[in-house]
Amino acid sequence: MRRTIAQPGISECKVVDQLSTKKYKRIKSIDGPGITVIDCGIKNIILEKLKSRNADVLIVPFNSTSSDILNTGPDAVLISNGPGDPSTLKHTISTVRELTGKIPLFGICLGHQIISLALGAKTYKLKFGHRGTNHPVVDCDIGREIHSQKNCF
Repeated sequence: MRRTIAQPGISECKVVDQLSTKKYKRIKSIDGPGITVIDCGIKNIILEKLKSRNADVLIVPFNSTSSDILNTGPDAVLISNGPGDPSTLKHTISTVRELTGKIPLFGICLGHQIISLALGAKTYKLKFGHRGTNHPVVDCDIGREIHSQKNCF
């Protein structure tokens, strides 16, 4: 029990640094839109869905600079989902702030929160989170039920 209590909190852990790609990766499409993904711990299913919609995806590390990202020539930038406290990702927040107004941005989960922080909003950890309240949804493209996921920030 003492070892558990002595462990650092999630805000102190550099989980995104451990999960993010270390080098550029491409999922090539011939004629789809160019989407550069800032990888904060993206789930493979999201990449599969982008590929299934013919997106030309370039995955970059979470600590990439805005000029590096703009030099890839994307049509839009996706800030991915991932674990942890978004306020600890100062470099990513700064990068998104610099990209704002220059290229379309969209985010998933942690990515939404990073965009919000880049635009001056505040985030906070929910006391009890939304764990355990996943909801089934139907993917109309394939007629199959999938389950959404909610996390604690």
